[in-house]
Amino acid sequence: MGRKVALVATVLTAVLVVAACSKKESPKPVVTSAVPATSASPSAAALPTFPTTGPDIKPGETPPTLSSETQANAPENAADFVLYYVAAIDWAYKSMDPQAIQKLSLSECKTCAGNIVDELVKDQGAGLHWAGTKTKVTAIAVDASAGANDATIVMRANLVRAPEQLLTASNSVVRNVTNTSGIYQFFLKWLSGHWMMSEIRH
Repeated sequence: MGRKVALVATVLTAVLVVAACSKKESPKPVVTSAVPATSASPSAAALPTFPTTGPDIKPGETPPTLSSETQANAPENAADFVLYYVAAIDWAYKSMDPQAIQKLSLSECKTCAGNIVDELVKDQGAGLHWAGTKTKVTAIAVDASAGANDATIVMRANLVRAPEQLLTASNSVVRNVTNTSGIYQFFLKWLSGHWMMSEIRH
């Protein structure tokens, strides 16, 4: 799962936080019976095209991918989508381009729009960029809150983000950010044959 507000003191908080989770125990392995599987496949327009260059994209690095076969209305595929979405957030900060996050998120996701997209646009407008962004998902599971926030399914994931820096165009350090681990809820909706993010909570 922007750097000043919610994913106010830390980067992951800045990117992803909107409300406190009611549960703090570690996620368990994905439960495959929570949502019935369907045969619907995503439309070609569902998945975004990622930029291949950016201030922190290193040679040989490639954008996130998600196969159409794994994007189906089933818990294990919801988990795949969360992993893909978290990687897309990383890529947005590496490229300083939030368009993929916009395409994967519903307008009701205030964290997605206000705390990721808007903060990236603000940083970019100030001539700043991020370096070192890398998130590891150490556990993911279906959350018992499924159905809340009008979601099709809710996934809980433990995220650990590497230390990162906000830099000027000349690579002078504006801010160092560390200590960004936490458990997050991802509220997903199944719409027109593909997943969309409707909210993120910490």
